[in-house]
Amino acid sequence: MPFQRLCAALGLHILPIRVDIWAGSHILHACQGASKLSRILNCPVSFDFNNEEITIKPEDDPERIAGRFTKRRIRRDR
Repeated sequence: MPFQRLCAALGLHILPIRVDIWAGSHILHACQGASKLSRILNCPVSFDFNNEEITIKPEDDPERIAGRFTKRRIRRDR
């Protein structure tokens, strides 16, 4: 039985798994790594990137999440 279905059957909620990203990492590489882990474990993965909390779910597109982060940072830095 997949992990998520087992937790749902037991009435448990899956919290995001928290990972640390190496300093100097590129946002796209961080999102791709978190996405891969999220798909393997079939649960959300979250991490802090430049003081912003990012959570990636198994169905998320890492390129899209990285692009949104970059756009927010550009707007904020103007």
